[in-house]
Amino acid sequence: MKKKHAITITAVLAASMAMSVTAFGAPTDIQGHWAQNTINKWVDKGDISGYPDGTFRPNNMITRAEFVVLVNNAMGYTKSGYAYFSDVPSHYWGKNAIQTGVAAGYISGDGNGIFRPNDPVTRQEAAAMISRILDLKQNESRAYRYTDSYAISNWAKGMVGAVSDAGIMAGYPDGSFGPDKVLTRAEAVLALDKTVNYQPGDQEEDKEETKKEDMLLTQSKLEDTTITGDLTISDRLGTKTITLEDVTVKGKLIVDGGGEIILKDCDIKEMVMDQKDTAVKASGKTTVEKTTFKKIGKLTGGDYTDVIVDKELSGYITIDAKVRNLTLDAETDLKLGSDARIKNMEITKNADKATIDFSKGKVEDMTVKDKITIKGSGDIDTMTVYVSDVNTSIRPDTVKTKDGASKPNYTDDDDDWYRPSRYKNITVTENRNGGTYRNATVTKPGIQIENMTLRENLTIAKEVADGTVTLKNMNISGNVYVNGGGKDSVYFENCSISGNIYAQKTSGEQVALKFDENTANRLGGSVIVNGNGALLENKDASKPAKLQKVTVETANAVKVDTNVKEMQVTTANEKLTVNGTVDKLQADKDVTVNGNGRINEKTGAGQISGSVKIGVTGVKLEPTEIILDVNGTRTLTATVEPANATNQKVTWSSDNESVATVDNSGNVTAKAAGTATITVTTEDGAKTATCKVTVNAPQTVPATGVTLDETELTLEKDGSQTLTATVAPTNATNKDVTWSSSNPEVATVEGGKVTAVSEGTATITAKAGEQTATCTVTVTKADVAVESVTLNPTTLTLEKGGTGTLTATVAPENATNNTVTWSSSNPEVATVEGGKVTAVSEGTATITAKAGEQTATCTVTVTKADVAVESVTLNPTTLTLEKGGTGTLTATVAPENATNNTVTWSSSNPEFATVANGTVTAVSAGTATITVTTADGNHKATCAVTVTPKTVLVSSIQVQGTASLYVGNTAKLTAKVEPSDATNPNVTWDSLNKEIATVDQEGNVTALKAGAATITATAKDSSGISGRLEVTVQQVDATALKAKVAEAQKLWNETVVSTQNGADVPPMKNWVATQGQKDTLKAAMDAVQPVLTKASTLDTTVSQDEVNTAYIKLQMALNAFKAAMKPGTMQNTPVPYSFWDLW
Repeated sequence: MKKKHAITITAVLAASMAMSVTAFGAPTDIQGHWAQNTINKWVDKGDISGYPDGTFRPNNMITRAEFVVLVNNAMGYTKSGYAYFSDVPSHYWGKNAIQTGVAAGYISGDGNGIFRPNDPVTRQEAAAMISRILDLKQNESRAYRYTDSYAISNWAKGMVGAVSDAGIMAGYPDGSFGPDKVLTRAEAVLALDKTVNYQPGDQEEDKEETKKEDMLLTQSKLEDTTITGDLTISDRLGTKTITLEDVTVKGKLIVDGGGEIILKDCDIKEMVMDQKDTAVKASGKTTVEKTTFKKIGKLTGGDYTDVIVDKELSGYITIDAKVRNLTLDAETDLKLGSDARIKNMEITKNADKATIDFSKGKVEDMTVKDKITIKGSGDIDTMTVYVSDVNTSIRPDTVKTKDGASKPNYTDDDDDWYRPSRYKNITVTENRNGGTYRNATVTKPGIQIENMTLRENLTIAKEVADGTVTLKNMNISGNVYVNGGGKDSVYFENCSISGNIYAQKTSGEQVALKFDENTANRLGGSVIVNGNGALLENKDASKPAKLQKVTVETANAVKVDTNVKEMQVTTANEKLTVNGTVDKLQADKDVTVNGNGRINEKTGAGQISGSVKIGVTGVKLEPTEIILDVNGTRTLTATVEPANATNQKVTWSSDNESVATVDNSGNVTAKAAGTATITVTTEDGAKTATCKVTVNAPQTVPATGVTLDETELTLEKDGSQTLTATVAPTNATNKDVTWSSSNPEVATVEGGKVTAVSEGTATITAKAGEQTATCTVTVTKADVAVESVTLNPTTLTLEKGGTGTLTATVAPENATNNTVTWSSSNPEVATVEGGKVTAVSEGTATITAKAGEQTATCTVTVTKADVAVESVTLNPTTLTLEKGGTGTLTATVAPENATNNTVTWSSSNPEFATVANGTVTAVSAGTATITVTTADGNHKATCAVTVTPKTVLVSSIQVQGTASLYVGNTAKLTAKVEPSDATNPNVTWDSLNKEIATVDQEGNVTALKAGAATITATAKDSSGISGRLEVTVQQVDATALKAKVAEAQKLWNETVVSTQNGADVPPMKNWVATQGQKDTLKAAMDAVQPVLTKASTLDTTVSQDEVNTAYIKLQMALNAFKAAMKPGTMQNTPVPYSFWDLW
């Protein structure tokens, strides 16, 4: 990812958007806007402002040039590039910014030499820029998830998918992206905020869309998994038992396969029953929020929140489970098992003549709005009927009639008034035409069936052997099971089949399934081949059919002559022949595919071998845009898709070879300024991809200066030295330097090398273009070398602190350099300066005199000279430390040259302060005297030390508690103070928005009116540390008021009046002392009802203040009632159990 900088938008917006910027608070026109939080965040930080009238105008558009200015400032781009656009004149205000954007590589114009700077930037254009800025990997598959993916330009599709996958941009609530919609100011702020803060691995987290991942389950067990999209149980699992344990499905659980589905401790948002006769068992902590049926099936266990039957199905749906709400909204029969426990059951007016068969099940509340029949035995607590002529063998405990309906007709369970199945099964032994049946079975060969409707399945029995069966104009709601038929059967002509076709013959000839175009297009499921394999053929070779999905589950020979959209091979197979075109082949195992057909795309873990051709589906080119200087080169990389395509050959071309050429390896060479498009084309399929090449015009950069590394130079005659010239700028076009000498008789120069010819001076000049630099050269005669140096004396004895002088003589006297340098072998014993030796301490040292390359030495011996101590002093003489702190005392012994200047240290009170080598450590609060004593004991000095207690200041405060209240509510906040041992942990509470909410000094917040209030807690010590919490106060709406009434009603219902001070009330119940206390709460609830009724119906005569007041009064009454409640104290109370106690 490219470097990011903090965004400072205010000045940019002012300059680029011609907008009058004024510092202001929260904008007045973004309340409730989807980008409100991000805009407010930027406003609070001062990164963006709005218009003088206090508005932000989030839905106003932004132009292409304005957006480029924002991006450059956001990302810190400053380097300018070269780009010519006919619609961006030299005086255009945004030209420099556009040139910078080109250099950064995220913009390039539209390919026709124009940039359209004043056009609104579209969402797909913004997505493309951001994708290039962050170097995101293109993701076309993600873009195809949008409902309007067809409207996304091909050049932008991969980049739209990339920014969507990264969570930078997202779609709208209707699932579209809106590629050609103009980008708004709000969208620009949000996108740039996310771009600046993007980290690789970020997930999509936009309000508009959450990334969903679907899963197809092909195994019989799944554990410890969360699916953010849909989980589909594959129809390939047949009637196996499928177990899901600790699985969360946030989308839909689609049951396409499995005989029994066991859900253990699962969380399912929605379940769709799309496999006939499948039984689902929910156990443990499993919850299923919504269940719908597309095929008949069975539910057992619990909990199921909403079960809806809204499709007319043949046969019974069995409910033998705990269900909160069961809705029968179609003419479909139900069976309620002995473990059925239904809280609410509604039979709508669409359930005409449906039958509900009880087997000792229980329904608490049943609403009947159509003429149904109830049979069997069980329990119905309350039945509310809206129509007459309802027949039931179960007498409800309570019957209510509405809309003038009569009470149900009670019948005996063995009465024959309920209807049997609508349609019969049929065995076909001769040609048939027409009719509607439940199931049909063909048992003889040579049969032709026309115009027949089957509500469920068609079976071609094994008795057909190797014969033929012809099906014309059939309408089959279920599956087709092919157990018989030969290489000249079965024929499908103009048939509509909702389910799957199972080719599962196990003996004799392989069965051939011959399809026409219409049948292939109207096959709702898959063609599933197992047994001894099958032949999938075209009924008319001139009009090849295209099957949507074929699944091969056998290792036996399978030949596919039709075209197939998707084929899946689930087992290893070496006998697969493809003569048609397969759009996508998923090989779960290794397969060998022969034939003269073609496979466009391969997926899955298995490998494909054999003679079949793997087709090319596309080609990608990286990069898609480049900028070169004249004569520059760049290699493009072409990737043929899929990677295992049979023919990987490509050709390269340039549409403007005068600007840029390309060779057969993708190497691009820039020839002249301008633009060119490089195209790579696959030999198979002629798939293409392009790269736009921009060639910068060559620029001449003149030299602006030249410098020399030496401006003065002294050489001896015949000596030489090389000068180095530096030309500025570093990218100067011509950096050649010419050299000259003002006096070649004194010094000459060649290529920067200066040679001394004779004594005198000369000026050496270096010239680059029109720029020059000079060096003055002085040539001197040759040096006279030093031959010897002597010292007098050569030995010397000194007392410590004493001095002596040495004399050095250099020969010959006319030596060019007769300067003498002095050094000591042991400066700790004796030092030397200008021949003067100073004795430092006892010992020996060698003094050396050097002239040229010659040296002479003197041995110096230093002897001891005692000097007595005269006094000792301390600095400072008083010292104040905090407990745990340290301080340093300095002892000064006089005179400085005292022979023994060592001292000892002591403390009068080590429990308060200790001392070591002058470092004082504060132990505890109190006073102590520190004494320093010279080694001879004759001299002392003291320092008075005072130790004070340590003060621990508050370093941080975190305000904790609820951040959302309704008007009239209160909440307790707490302040977590760090560190835990702070000397003064107390805080002062305050509200920065007292008109919204107040807070007392105990942290109790009271919500006054809707809005946002900042509650602060400030440390009472001197640290100045404070913490804050943003509390949002919401207006009380009908929902909140209704919830508060429900809370009060529940408490009123569950609380009893005790006359024995709670001794007559079980411990699990609460009691109050008088009926009047309950009456007071009841009166408060009743007083709310008129306001609640008006608010619920959006009656405009009720004001928000009335709703708030009603809520607050009810809350006060509820608080008083809670304060009066106490738990019962009855002894040895039996615990009652009932079904709904356990619910």
